[in-house]
Amino acid sequence: MPVYKDKKRNTWYIKININSRQFVKRGYKTKRDALNDELVFRNECSSVSKKKKEIVITFDYLKRKYYAFRKNNLKPTSYYSLVLKIEKHICPFFDSNINVKELTQYDFNKFRNALSKNNLQTKNRIIKILQDMFDYLDVYYDIRINYAKRLQLFKDYTPKAIDKEPVNKPVEVELFKKYYFASNDYYKFYLLTTYIFGLRICEDRGLLVNAFDLKNNILTISQVTTSKAGINKSLDLIPKTNSSLRKFYLCYSYSVILQSHILHNNLKDTNRLFFSGSKKNLAISENSIRRYLKSIEQDNNLPHITPHGLRHGIASYLFSKGIPFEDVGKYLGHKFNSVTMDVYIDLTKERQFNIIEIINKLIQELENKKFVSQSYHSI
Repeated sequence: MPVYKDKKRNTWYIKININSRQFVKRGYKTKRDALNDELVFRNECSSVSKKKKEIVITFDYLKRKYYAFRKNNLKPTSYYSLVLKIEKHICPFFDSNINVKELTQYDFNKFRNALSKNNLQTKNRIIKILQDMFDYLDVYYDIRINYAKRLQLFKDYTPKAIDKEPVNKPVEVELFKKYYFASNDYYKFYLLTTYIFGLRICEDRGLLVNAFDLKNNILTISQVTTSKAGINKSLDLIPKTNSSLRKFYLCYSYSVILQSHILHNNLKDTNRLFFSGSKKNLAISENSIRRYLKSIEQDNNLPHITPHGLRHGIASYLFSKGIPFEDVGKYLGHKFNSVTMDVYIDLTKERQFNIIEIINKLIQELENKKFVSQSYHSI
């Protein structure tokens, strides 16, 4: 049985020998997943080996087969993101009708050069996706395009400036209050909900009124709404990880504000909590949220904030109030605690001042000790 367990990663992988070639596929969460994929792999390889002389694999055909393959192995949000990247960053640079065997080094160089406008992480992620497409072609159709394997990842040796502002800078509580008091009632409720629960913008947009159980004072996060499907289009999906499926207990003060928001806007159970204009079944657009925050920023001469910065802000605030970072991570729906500490929890001004005060006391102790020591020697 060519199914093995990777003890270091706690995952399963398969080894298959076909036509004197060995193939290894890794990353299966369970043994059953590995066994099922092994059967699919063998069946498809055997059927392809009989027909491969008759089939001309075009880039478009490869793309469609790769989509079907990945759809069975990815969660909906991951698959959705993968398709967007391929359609936006890869497809425009390869003729959809070209036989993959006719691709040249020039085609791959043109593709790589076009990525220069993106950030380093995005560029390398896209290159790896293209390489994975051609690995799929190699494994399932026995067609090797070495040009894809020769693509080099981008490297950046430029030192990062320490004063460079992060994209989603944590919104400290005092800045949150300024935005809150400068907003109208609708956006006050949006800011409050996003901040206190640390919601992602897709989770905000996915909230229905019936996500709130007012009898038991519980909010359940079980849906996200993404807006990258096209102009005036949204897609409702389940959250990417199980840790993102979470529940919050509602405090009394928030429950009162929530019920006021529902009554004031005459919302039904199946309506969106944050809706678009008069269409209460349509999620508010990301652009509408960002434009409103920008208007508050300009009208009140405030520092720039982002919706995701609110999520970072509540993480730092809770940690500064003594909540363990493991609990903060669970509250935000993080799969790994390292994400909470390394990315989300930042030094608030209050905590920085606490550090300065401690250091100041240390210096004073050293100086007092120095003074006593000098006085002693002078006697």
